[in-house]
Amino acid sequence: MDNNTRKMLGLTDENITFPEDWLNDAEIKGVTAQLMEFLLIS
Repeated sequence: MDNNTRKMLGLTDENITFPEDWLNDAEIKGVTAQLMEFLLIS
């Protein structure tokens, strides 16, 4: 995830890291949603 996207989403914690394919589409109860995948490292 690039720095501009982090700012847009308000993600300021430097301990959050994102894999290359961090955004995925999924259908939940008949509604299409976008899911973010990340790791929180302490």
